[in-house]
Amino acid sequence: MALQIFIDYRTVDSQQWKTTEFSLEEYFDLSLDENIEWNSVPEYNHAVEYLDINSELVTHTRIRINDSNLGTMRTITTTFWNQGRNFIIKRVDNKLKTSCCYNLLVTNTLIHERPLVREIMRFREIEGILELEFHSFIKDNEDGSQAERIVFPVSVIADHVV
Repeated sequence: MALQIFIDYRTVDSQQWKTTEFSLEEYFDLSLDENIEWNSVPEYNHAVEYLDINSELVTHTRIRINDSNLGTMRTITTTFWNQGRNFIIKRVDNKLKTSCCYNLLVTNTLIHERPLVREIMRFREIEGILELEFHSFIKDNEDGSQAERIVFPVSVIADHVV
């Protein structure tokens, strides 16, 4: 399989990208007999979790997953601010042989520290225009649970425990 995985990152003290290559077994959360594919489930949700560095020092990460057999490239770029407490993620899936592309943008913003409240917005780019897919607020409750208030889409507006 011609599958390669790289994680690039930049820190507060450098504008230069540092790059680490990961084996498939290091990056993916694989079950015993699972066939590895470019879109298998990763071990962690965010690139910074793979790095042996204080996450507050990281300003940008970029995951690059390339499958040269399929002509597919996934790039997930994250920009952090507020010591890593806020971030924006841009995911682009390119199918090079068909020039098909999938673009997704997710913002995760700290709104309040006590109790912890985060605002999540997810946009999808369709024909060059960003369209809101999802918008919610997630609050950490004292008992360890979370409550989510979905603002958009309207058809699923609800307050529920996550």
